[in-house]
Amino acid sequence: MPEHDHPTSVIIDTDVLVSIEQAALRSAEEECCGLLMGIRETGKWRINGVIAGQNVALCNRSESYEMDLETLLVHVSPNSTTNEEIVGFYHSHHTTSAILSLRDREESWPDMLIAVVAINNSVFSDLRIWHRPIFVAELKEICWSVVESESVAAEGVDI
Repeated sequence: MPEHDHPTSVIIDTDVLVSIEQAALRSAEEECCGLLMGIRETGKWRINGVIAGQNVALCNRSESYEMDLETLLVHVSPNSTTNEEIVGFYHSHHTTSAILSLRDREESWPDMLIAVVAINNSVFSDLRIWHRPIFVAELKEICWSVVESESVAAEGVDI
């Protein structure tokens, strides 16, 4: 992908949004995490699926996460059939808002989205998405919208 082709907006399939919310609600005691799978188009990226990861943080999983390496390595290559690839990561906040923490900012990957879902009192309250361009330290919040799911692969919604 060209260095200048950063997303100005993100489209999320309905099923994906529901899957992220459900994963966050099921993991009330610790942050959930996973991969955002999709397609990078000029200026507009589409999230078509999610793949749940395991939070393997050694401590304080209620306020931090570290995704298991196996999930990442299995899906690191783009799907040759659908052209879907990892476009980012998601995780939940159960004690704070959907704002990036200092650790979230420091550990963000270049040219990847980072989505944070906030759960308050066992209810979904917010989802926010950021992107950090390559060679730029500051993350930019990205506008997103939801569209009806077309055909999401079973693996992409199986959380």
